[in-house]
Amino acid sequence: MSENKIEYCFCADANFGMFKRDLEIVDFIVEMKAKNGYPKVFRPCYAKNSDENVFQISKTLNSMEMDKGATLAYQTLSDEALININRKNLTLDKFTNLLSKYNQAGIPSYSELILGLPGETYESFSSGICELLEAGQHNSISVYHCELLVNSEMAQEDYMKRHGIVTARIPFNHIHSADVEEEVQEYSNVIIATDTMSNKMWIKSNLFSVCLQCFHNLGLLRCFALYMYYEKGISYMNFFNKLLSYIKQAEGTLANRLFDDFEKELKDTKTGKWMYLNPLFGDASWFFEEGAFLEFVMNYERFWKEIMPFLSDFKLEDKVFNDLVKYQKVIIKRPGTPPQKTALSHDFSTYFDSIYSGQPEALKKKHNILHTAGDSDEVNWIKYAKETVWFGRRRGATLRTNNKGEVRTEYPDD
Repeated sequence: MSENKIEYCFCADANFGMFKRDLEIVDFIVEMKAKNGYPKVFRPCYAKNSDENVFQISKTLNSMEMDKGATLAYQTLSDEALININRKNLTLDKFTNLLSKYNQAGIPSYSELILGLPGETYESFSSGICELLEAGQHNSISVYHCELLVNSEMAQEDYMKRHGIVTARIPFNHIHSADVEEEVQEYSNVIIATDTMSNKMWIKSNLFSVCLQCFHNLGLLRCFALYMYYEKGISYMNFFNKLLSYIKQAEGTLANRLFDDFEKELKDTKTGKWMYLNPLFGDASWFFEEGAFLEFVMNYERFWKEIMPFLSDFKLEDKVFNDLVKYQKVIIKRPGTPPQKTALSHDFSTYFDSIYSGQPEALKKKHNILHTAGDSDEVNWIKYAKETVWFGRRRGATLRTNNKGEVRTEYPDD
């Protein structure tokens, strides 16, 4: 692979890192990249109960920028659903400690959930995804639909009857690929309802998931959600439920149109595209949260004008509110933006860094200037969508604060 300049290698081992020999394999792969420059990316599926092997492998690959990040995997945080699928999770305490370990080593991590598992409810799903935020997983969470695979236990007739499983047979969605008509159409059997989650609640769960991933993980309102959680005692669950309600009622806004379109798509269980398409961002298809994020960044001033009534409703003290808006706006990576200097009277840089490190500190009132790097004058949305949102999502590339050298804080009074 290295000698033939293969750029991307996907490792099909379902539990890479389970054996000590996997560390030797990675050492050799890194050695080959150092020698020939290839492969540029080695993408493993890590062992599900992350341990020291997985940490060391992630650290080695990350040192050569060969992997997007480490998987800290969950499928659900519902105890009932875990029993139904015969699975055990990392404890949240261990998950939090692992997150802290990866953060301190500068290794991005991401977590995954499955929507539609038997025993899950809207409340358990939405509170579960928020538990990951509470444990410190702010960087990246991906939510996938539960799909019945041939010969799996879940696809057996008695299992489906026992749990009231309802499925939709939809065309296989090739996310991040061109939406072309296949010579031979493949299909997926996706769970859209169970005896504990109606189809209506399944749709609502999807929209909550899209809302949280777009505004928190991809970062558009993450700073507000964090500040409300740590300073005002407003749970992530309450914050994003309130945001979703606001979006659904804010007629005429870009967010209202997008989420209305997403809801209509999810109700369509025959065509079942369930993905976002816009030629302005290339011929690739996108997850709903990625499509919404791209639309908001492209229409940035409109987005901020339309979201201000929601944010103002929290009635923060004016100076804190104004600083928080300025900080949140400027740290989102956007194409074609020049270098900027943002004067602030509150030290939000230190404040949010302390939260990410797992050791929250009080917000200090301190004059500082936030220096953010710029991009080239060229505004290339296709390149931005591909490299920042698609390739960079799991390492948090949509936030300048996650990109080395793109943010610096100056304290003139020191």
